Amino acid sequence: MPSHAAAQRILDAVCDEYASRLGRLARAHGSAAVAPRRKTVVVLLGNHSAGKSSFVNWYAGARVQKTSVAIETTAFTLVTAGKARETLAGPATLQLFPELKHVAALKGVLPCLATEIVPSAARNFPLITFIDTPGLVDGGVKYPYDPEAVLIKLATEADLVFSFFDPIGQALCSRTMNVVEAICESQGHKIFFYLSKADTIPDESDRQKVLIQIAQSLTHRIQDRQFSLDIPPIFIPTEENSNVPVRNHMDGLLAIIDSTIAQGVQKALGSLKKDCATIALAITEKLKADDAARRFNKRDIGRGFLLLSAATTPIFVLISVGIYRILNGLVESNGPEVLGLGGEVITSVLQILDKLVREMAWKHIGYVLIASVFAFLGWWFFIKKRKTLTTEEREEMLKDLELVQVTLPARHEELYAEYFEAHV
Repeated sequence: MPSHAAAQRILDAVCDEYASRLGRLARAHGSAAVAPRRKTVVVLLGNHSAGKSSFVNWYAGARVQKTSVAIETTAFTLVTAGKARETLAGPATLQLFPELKHVAALKGVLPCLATEIVPSAARNFPLITFIDTPGLVDGGVKYPYDPEAVLIKLATEADLVFSFFDPIGQALCSRTMNVVEAICESQGHKIFFYLSKADTIPDESDRQKVLIQIAQSLTHRIQDRQFSLDIPPIFIPTEENSNVPVRNHMDGLLAIIDSTIAQGVQKALGSLKKDCATIALAITEKLKADDAARRFNKRDIGRGFLLLSAATTPIFVLISVGIYRILNGLVESNGPEVLGLGGEVITSVLQILDKLVREMAWKHIGYVLIASVFAFLGWWFFIKKRKTLTTEEREEMLKDLELVQVTLPARHEELYAEYFEAHV
């Protein structure tokens, strides 16, 4: 079975886990989990007639883009595999590729965005989205947007940037070189240079002159670049050019794409494992906080009880004295038999409290009441229990923890085993 089929299954499985379970857990527990992309994004840039559209058609195994030396379009076309042939305009493109919203926000870009969906399984096309950019030219050609700003932003969303230099056309177009320079400054690891249509210059010396000219211009523009400058010649292989005495480095370009796809699969699996660990940590911290709250509530309930007792005892004494005086008034008016035997016992106890209050100066009683108020306030503070999880919430959280500590890591190992089986 082709390796790209296994890679596609793994990427689909990882993305499905993010869409179904991992994304929900991340939102529920305040963690960040960004789903990896299902496809590698490759931006193609260069002057007009550099062979960008021809390369897309060849790689996809279908005639998707128009190929011409004329400057016919200023559109940015995303070419991706799908179930049926379809063309999407700008708004629909943003629905399919929401990560491009910040690019579409630039003036004049949205009407120039389009997507071509092609039902093709050629090479690794099902795992790739090509962004075919307008051919750049100098002079009086006007664009409805700032082409340099748009291309630089697109490069930030790309996994790879292929810059094609046409040996016949304006290979050293100033606009193209400005974009190349800007991309190299911040994202130089993504960009690769190629001398396209190399079969049109079969003479070795002529081809070397073109390569030297391009290399000198690039070196002048990106002299601080920290890696070697390589401009391998490539061309679309056909029956007509099969005998051209030019070494075609298209295999090297395809190897870079394949390697980037493989890295994307590994990154997706790594993200799955990392995000599971991050969510598990968030859940564990919540459970620890709940345990601490439960211990706090259990420890301070006794202290709160003592404070409440201290706060209510003086008030209880004063109420008891009041009851005694009411009962004493009834006895004086109607005789002791009005209370019965139980009433006499209660009256005796209350009489002791009345005597205690009489012996205390009212000033002292005021102090006791003030102390009672402070004791009540202290009780009010300590009796306020910290919020804890309900039994149902805690059980649900423990299930989520098992999912990210056991179930999904096991799924991660299964997918890695499938990846190794297909590639090793």
